[in-house]
Amino acid sequence: MPSSARHFGLLSHTLLCVATSDLTHVIDSKTIPSGAYVVYPFSDVHLNPDLYPDPWTFDPRRKEVNTPFGYVGWGGGNTICLGQRLARIELKLITSMMLLRFRYSIVDSEGARPDPLPRPNWNDILLCRPEKDIYIHYFAYDKAKSSL
Repeated sequence: MPSSARHFGLLSHTLLCVATSDLTHVIDSKTIPSGAYVVYPFSDVHLNPDLYPDPWTFDPRRKEVNTPFGYVGWGGGNTICLGQRLARIELKLITSMMLLRFRYSIVDSEGARPDPLPRPNWNDILLCRPEKDIYIHYFAYDKAKSSL
């Protein structure tokens, strides 16, 4: 799951917040005054080749990084997601149910398999969707023919 969440997270790939403290913060020798907007693109971490060798490769067997803030999908520091454990269990349960029930393939508008597969546009900070439309063709397994 870490590789799929790192590539195709369910949440926005950018954090936008306002520095509300009366204190002035310094990050990488840059002064952040009170009231300033701070934008943090998660892809700076999730696509960092120092943390993830060959970061654009989808590899579900990839080991989870043990670096602090090596994956920021669940938050970090004092602001972690309280429902993280439940959400992970739900993600695994729903994903396994969908994988067991249906067969999937990525297709274009004519139903043909695109070659190469499209990559998300990481500059689209809200949705990170590919430049061309893609579709998912799926059908239910025949329970009588399926031998799981």
